[in-house]
Amino acid sequence: MFSSVESTCAESSHSNFRRSYVVPAMTKRTFASTSSALLVISSYTPFNSRSRTCIWEKNESVVATKALVRIDDGNILVKQKLQFSFRRIHSSFISLRMYQKLSDAYRNVRTISKYRSNGKIQITLISACALVLFLFGYLIAFAVHSHNHRNNFVPINDQSLEKDYRDYLISSIDRENIKSHLKFLTSFAHLAGTDGGKKSADYVYQTWKDQGLDDVQMIDYDVYLDVPNEEKLNKIEIVEQDGTKKLRNSITKPFLAYSQNGSVTASKLFYLNYCDRQDFEVIASKNISLNDSIVMCRYGWSFRANKVLNAQKYGAKGLILFDDPLRSSPKQAQNEVYPNGQFLPENGTQRGTLYMHDGDPLTPNYPSNNYTHRLREEQTGLPKIVCQVIGFRLARELFNIMDDHIPVPEFWNGELNVSYSIGGILKEKKQQN
Repeated sequence: MFSSVESTCAESSHSNFRRSYVVPAMTKRTFASTSSALLVISSYTPFNSRSRTCIWEKNESVVATKALVRIDDGNILVKQKLQFSFRRIHSSFISLRMYQKLSDAYRNVRTISKYRSNGKIQITLISACALVLFLFGYLIAFAVHSHNHRNNFVPINDQSLEKDYRDYLISSIDRENIKSHLKFLTSFAHLAGTDGGKKSADYVYQTWKDQGLDDVQMIDYDVYLDVPNEEKLNKIEIVEQDGTKKLRNSITKPFLAYSQNGSVTASKLFYLNYCDRQDFEVIASKNISLNDSIVMCRYGWSFRANKVLNAQKYGAKGLILFDDPLRSSPKQAQNEVYPNGQFLPENGTQRGTLYMHDGDPLTPNYPSNNYTHRLREEQTGLPKIVCQVIGFRLARELFNIMDDHIPVPEFWNGELNVSYSIGGILKEKKQQN
C-alpha cells in the first residue's frame, strides 16, 4: 500500500494586497507502497492580518442619513403640533397652580411664625403639606411632558389614508431604476477589500448624493479578511500511484472564507453525511479512525462552521463540502436548473464563511476602527484544517473512487446516482455506475 502525506503552508507578509503572494514550504514522507490513489486539497485564501499571511486591507462602506422616502401630511402635522402645544400649556398651568398654592402656604408659615412663636408643630405640618403638594405637581407635569414625547406621532385609523400611503410608495418604485442598479452592481466581482468592492461603494455613494440625501460619508475600516489568492488556485486533485493527476479541477472562485491555508494529501477519504455529532458517533461505533484522513460531507442541517469544527475535533486533516442534489437540485426539478430556474447546476457551489460569529474576527462585537483593540489570530477560534467547497458533479466522481465495502445508513443517501459508502482507502480505479 502506498501512502503519502504532503503539507503546504502559506507564509508571506506584504504591504500591498494586489502584489501579495504565497511561498509554500513543503514536507513529504513516503512509506511502503501498493496500489492506492491520493487525494489532495489545496486552499490558499490569504488572511489579512499582521502575523501569518496577514495583510491589512481597507474595506469601504457607505453610511447615509435621512430617510429615502418622506411623506408629509399637513393636517396630521398641524393636529400633532396643536396637541403638543395644548399639553405643554396644560402642564404649565398645573405647575403654576401648584406654585401658587406653595406661595400661599409659605405666606401662612411666615404669619404663623410671626404671631405664634410657640406653634412649631403647626409650622412643620404646613411645610410638609407644601412639600407634598410641590412634589405632586412636579410629578404630574413630568408625566404629562414625558407622555407627550412618547406620542409625537398621532395614530392614523383612517383605512383609506393608509391605502393612499401604500399606493404612493408602490407607485414611486421604478422598475427600470432597480434593473439599472442591479445590472451595474452584478457586472463585476466586488469582494470586500478589493478594487471591485471600492467600485461598488463609490457607485452607491454617488447615487445617494445624486438623490439628494443630506449626509453621505465614506468610512474606512481595517478588517481581517480572507479572499482567494490570485497566484495559487484552490483545487482538489486525485493522484495515481504513478504520479498521474486526474480530476485536476481548478476552483478559482468558490471558496470558504477563513479556512486554514495550505495543502493536505491523504490516501483515505470518508463520507460523513452532514458532519453532525451524531454522524461522527456512527463512525465511532464502527471503530473507524479519521486521523490523517480527508472527510467529505454535504450541506444541510447545521451551519458549515460547525461541520468543520466537528471534523477537526475527530482528527480529520481536511474537509470537502458539497450540495447534494436531494437538497439543491432534486430530480423532479431538472427543468428548473439554472439558468432556466432557481435550482443549482452540477458545478454550482455554496460559498460562505467558516467564522462562527458576525463581523471582524479580530474585533468581535466592535467596529474595526484603527483604534480598536484586536485579538491575536490564535484567539479567534478559526478552523485549523483545510476546507474546500465543490459542486456535486465533482462529489460524484469522488464517490466513484472511494472504498464501498462499508454501506451507509439509509438516511445518509442522496440523489447523486452513485452508491453512497462510508469510504476508506481510495481505489486506483472504480467503474462508473
